[in-house]
Amino acid sequence: MPSRRLSVTVPLNGTVTNVLAGEDIEFPGRTAEVEIAATAAAAGVVMDVQFGSDLVTAAAVVGVESAAGVGPKLPDDLITSDVSAAADRLVVRLSNTTAGNIVATVFVRVQPI
Repeated sequence: MPSRRLSVTVPLNGTVTNVLAGEDIEFPGRTAEVEIAATAAAAGVVMDVQFGSDLVTAAAVVGVESAAGVGPKLPDDLITSDVSAAADRLVVRLSNTTAGNIVATVFVRVQPI
């Protein structure tokens, strides 16, 4: 069961187009259940999730982490859970709606079916 915990800085009024870009789980290569959890250091981050051409989650509000550096926990901080097809590319897009940079942490677990 591959998983990744990735932290990125989402720029003020900006977007990180794909947190998973370059990671081995960006293209699972087989049908899989995918769980995505996230937290941010401050309010103002929203997430879009796409599996292949399917928009799975749009503009989900990412919660603020319970304590600095704790990061997301399953199931508490789950944003979405769905099944991806073998040929799908997983895209996790983060946008910042504030006037300051925000560190966000994303946890992705891929369970082949």
